[in-house]
Amino acid sequence: MWFGLVVLWGTFAVCVVLRRRRTLDSFVRRAMPQRTERFLTDLQDAFEKLDGASLSGVVPGRFLGVVKVDGQETPIPLQPLEDHWRMFPFDLPDVVERIVDEIRADGLDSATDFEFVDLAMDLMPQVRRLDWVRANSPAFGDGRLVHRPLGSDLALCYVIDDSWSMVFVCEGHLRRWRKTERQVHGLAVRNLRERTDDDVRERLGRGEPVSLRTSDGYAASRVLLVEHEEAGDLLFALPDRDVLWVGDSAGADIADLMGRSADECAASAHPLSPKLYRISGGAISEAGR
Repeated sequence: MWFGLVVLWGTFAVCVVLRRRRTLDSFVRRAMPQRTERFLTDLQDAFEKLDGASLSGVVPGRFLGVVKVDGQETPIPLQPLEDHWRMFPFDLPDVVERIVDEIRADGLDSATDFEFVDLAMDLMPQVRRLDWVRANSPAFGDGRLVHRPLGSDLALCYVIDDSWSMVFVCEGHLRRWRKTERQVHGLAVRNLRERTDDDVRERLGRGEPVSLRTSDGYAASRVLLVEHEEAGDLLFALPDRDVLWVGDSAGADIADLMGRSADECAASAHPLSPKLYRISGGAISEAGR
């Protein structure tokens, strides 16, 4: 029974990496029946008794629990679990153990269930290290992260980003949507451009120096807005996903800039890369090599 439940809802949840969600405690503090509060407390306790598993949050407005198993976060429906708990409260630990086993066995191989028309405006590009992509993506199948190399050790991934969650786009999404990576790329970059202040967008387009810090998770991604063919020889750094430095390479103290980027990356809340990069002739490479 629970195997079927998890596989069914796995179609909603593969390759999910949720950000900016409310924690379980803050969700519980909202007005809700006391019985539901007790259920969530018992559920959290049941997950915490298992190695490598936890109930790390609840998706607001949907009554979905965010289950973290071996570092992979997956939403599961809570209403069927609560209904079962009300009838058989002492079964909850066994039910939770089966759910964790099923997520480990099947959670990375299921397709997703997002409709393209409903989320087109939420698609965004996100720069990542290639080694991060390899570590967090299956090599084949629907769970493989959709990405393209940017140059050097950088890659561009795509996310579905709404106000409560960030879901990485996988091959299963493209298959369901009948879209190509190129189509998703064009739409994601357009959305990024529209979410960027006019002044920043114009300066990046002209290849002018920019020091950008944001809280939206896409400062580093805005290096995509540099018109590479017209920019000349530029240096850039993205020590954090919310930080981007772009400047002319002429007269630059490369060693100093490399040190500053490495230091900021080491102290970053969302580290991306400690390296300094160069854009020249439309190609990205590591500076200093």
